[in-house]
Amino acid sequence: MAFSVEKPTAAKLAVGVAIKSDSAQVSFLRPGSDEPETLSDIAGTEAYDIPLALARRKNGGQWIFGRDAVKAVAEKEAEGIGRLYELALEGGEVNIAGESFLGVSLLALYVRKLLALLVMDIAGPATGLDVIGRLVLTVDVPDEGTAFTDPVDTYDQADPGVFKGGSGNAGRMMKSLASDLVVALPESVRISWCTFSESLFYYMKNRPSESGGSEVLAFSGNESGLVSYRYTVNHNTKPFVAMVARSEEEPLPDEAEDKDRAMLRILEESISGHEVSAVFFLGSGFDESWLGESLEYACRGRRVFLGNNLFSRGAVYAVADSNEAEDTAFLGPDSIRANVGIRVRKQGNSHYRALLDAGRCWYQEKAQVDVILEKDPRVVLEVTPLSDGITRSEVLELDGLELGPGSGRSDGRVARVRMEVTMFSPDRIRLAVTDQGFGDMFPSEGGHWERFIPVETGSAPARTLEKGVVEEPVLCVGRMAVHPCEFVFMDVRVFSVEELLYFIKKNDYLLTLEHIPAGLEDWIEHECGLAPLADRLRELKKRGTSLASRVSAIMDYVGLFASGESRTIEETLRDGDARDSSEKKLKITEYLIREGRLSEAYGQIRAFQAAGPSPDPIVNARLAYDEGVIYTRLFNYGAAAVCMEKAFRQSGDPQVKEAYLAALRLSMDEENYINAIGTRPELSPESLTFETRLGETLDLFAAGADNHFINTLSVYLDTGKLMEFDRETADCEKETVANSMRMLGRARLL
Repeated sequence: MAFSVEKPTAAKLAVGVAIKSDSAQVSFLRPGSDEPETLSDIAGTEAYDIPLALARRKNGGQWIFGRDAVKAVAEKEAEGIGRLYELALEGGEVNIAGESFLGVSLLALYVRKLLALLVMDIAGPATGLDVIGRLVLTVDVPDEGTAFTDPVDTYDQADPGVFKGGSGNAGRMMKSLASDLVVALPESVRISWCTFSESLFYYMKNRPSESGGSEVLAFSGNESGLVSYRYTVNHNTKPFVAMVARSEEEPLPDEAEDKDRAMLRILEESISGHEVSAVFFLGSGFDESWLGESLEYACRGRRVFLGNNLFSRGAVYAVADSNEAEDTAFLGPDSIRANVGIRVRKQGNSHYRALLDAGRCWYQEKAQVDVILEKDPRVVLEVTPLSDGITRSEVLELDGLELGPGSGRSDGRVARVRMEVTMFSPDRIRLAVTDQGFGDMFPSEGGHWERFIPVETGSAPARTLEKGVVEEPVLCVGRMAVHPCEFVFMDVRVFSVEELLYFIKKNDYLLTLEHIPAGLEDWIEHECGLAPLADRLRELKKRGTSLASRVSAIMDYVGLFASGESRTIEETLRDGDARDSSEKKLKITEYLIREGRLSEAYGQIRAFQAAGPSPDPIVNARLAYDEGVIYTRLFNYGAAAVCMEKAFRQSGDPQVKEAYLAALRLSMDEENYINAIGTRPELSPESLTFETRLGETLDLFAAGADNHFINTLSVYLDTGKLMEFDRETADCEKETVANSMRMLGRARLL
């Protein structure tokens, strides 16, 4: 479909009301039926045109409408008015029985009474208007530029202050009419409107057998005049493009013979040079009693239909349209004339995600999608104009957004960005991208980028990108959480299922079920809006499955990783389930040390030690080594040397022996260190190697920028130039200053 509406449910009616200058028609689709019907207010006839009149009885003040209103006014039993649509369109007021009424309010009252008549006729007097699921009003718009060319424009009852409308009298009047109806009708009724041109499009789309080809003429005539509609379809585009050209013809003469000749002339001019396969004569202005030569001419090699309820039935088809293939797009003056989308990855495979659909109204459409960029700070839109059907690539460079190790970053940064695609004008697309960051792991850097892209490129060749030139982003599922999911033991918060999976991937070697927050399923459902995934996880939890199985379910649903990467994560998690508790606790201790959470890591070690030595000497060695690392981070090299020596004696690991020598060297001045090594001949070979490496390191350090920076800071501190010290350190990251000062301390110890 060229627009998005809810289909009528099995228990609801789809109703279309065609409002003309002097009458109205109402068609409807019963639940379970495929063919719309039209209401006749005179039983046993096809009296579909119900006078657009409203009156108030003098005795009792009762409002009546249609033929009853016309009759009561003629018999002076009531005061009223006809041609309500014209009055409403002009924004006028009228005085009835001493009271002033807006024309649009009277038109809304007429529609409500018309709907009540429909419901009573097909469902009985005790039935309420809530049996109607969708109501579509269709009107003729002389100036197509003022119409809503999105086939049905919806007034949102959930937000009465917003009506997605256009400009011009028709748009303003229909907005006011919908405002009145939305208050008066049940909340379950969805209210929309479209033009006669759009009704004709949906009628022909759903009844292709009546067209017989790609071009159809429809003439709508009554006492007010004659209007022609030319329906054409271009089958050389994908999707097919349908257009309706509306023209006001010269009024037909009064005499039957003259009227027939005038109609024949109009037909000859309209058909000449065109392959017209069908002609529709619509409205009360056409009668077989005078359609002589003109009807005979129209029937030559063409199908001809005589009726007057096409527009109301077309409005019903607009709501009930079930053609999901989007095979034909309707193009009006305000229609988008290109399909716009983006290529995204899911489970490592490329998928096309549509953003803007051709045929929809340019000033109503907006698409928003979140994607994850991992290495390539660029996004690419695919634009396919309906004029030639050739897809081209439009790139937006996200300058300043640094991603992954390839950009010089060592933290492997990824970013979630929000793409907003709108039409700035009928011929220009606006693409806006905002950096959403990636939760606590990689906070947003506040970037925002925009680009305006032409729908057509004129004679310029279409721009295409070879596969692999730009890395396709990963499409996000669900929404960003307002309240994060917290992994308390690691002091990490995640705000989306993608962040959750990245966190698991980064820490898959140490996670176990006991680390997963108890309310994860509820968080996924209520905060991320992914109820199906939450239900699946509840089922797995009830069955007592492993962490690997539950994470696998999340990875399958989200599609963030390629299949091979997902298998690796799952295998690591299964290995983690098989590890004993000592191994898991050691992994957590090492994680806490890496993250700089030394007091928590020290608490973990003390908890180990309180339980007594492990029967496994390797576990005891790792505990001693980790404790030594903590002391080293705190510059307590003497305590670190004691721990490292203990770790080396239990493990015999050469790397641990080297760490012990380093701690011992940093804990003593050079003379004491030489004396200590002299009493330990077993350390002599390694100590010589270590001294050589230490000398090389100190030489590199002495020649480097860090040493210069440290010396400068030292001079400022020694001479009391605190303002200069503050100025030099103001633009530096805290970690840089801290590292420099650590190096200064170590250099002085040496």
